Amino acid sequence: AAIIEVALNGPKASDPESLALEALECIEAGAAIVHQHDRASDPDTMAADGTEMYSRVLAQRPDAILYPTSALGGDIEYRWRHHVTLHSRGLIRMALADPGSVNLGRVGARPGETPSSFVYANSFADFAYKLDRCRELGLTPNIAIFEPGWLQTVLAHEREGRLPPGCFVKLYFSG
Repeated sequence: AAIIEVALNGPKASDPESLALEALECIEAGAAIVHQHDRASDPDTMAADGTEMYSRVLAQRPDAILYPTSALGGDIEYRWRHHVTLHSRGLIRMALADPGSVNLGRVGARPGETPSSFVYANSFADFAYKLDRCRELGLTPNIAIFEPGWLQTVLAHEREGRLPPGCFVKLYFSG
């Protein structure tokens, strides 16, 4: 069996209504999970956008599995707090729980391009925090594996019995 997850590119979408329409189209085409990349980087706007988008999607597809990305900047409590807000409103059953850090963006291989300086950072403590919040809230952790060390971290938590039940682990292979 295959599970299709779509990651909507919020930074390029104009508004939550457009994202909701895209999500519904993707679900109709066979996606089981919708991951929202938001046009904002702060958790309060992400919670507001998610509330509008997820409410629209769930009104038509109450079976939809939706979850947001991480906010940027600040500590893990700040970057993850919109998950708590969306959960309290009954809009999510799954949550982002990435276990590691990675450089994101281009390395500057094209003429005139400047290498990216963005580091997507998640410490071991950040990962533990997300797993603990998922356990407390009854959310399914959605764990992306971008690097081999990330999988080692997840397996270490599994060996110690620290993963919440039902974790969804995805392996990414890219060039």
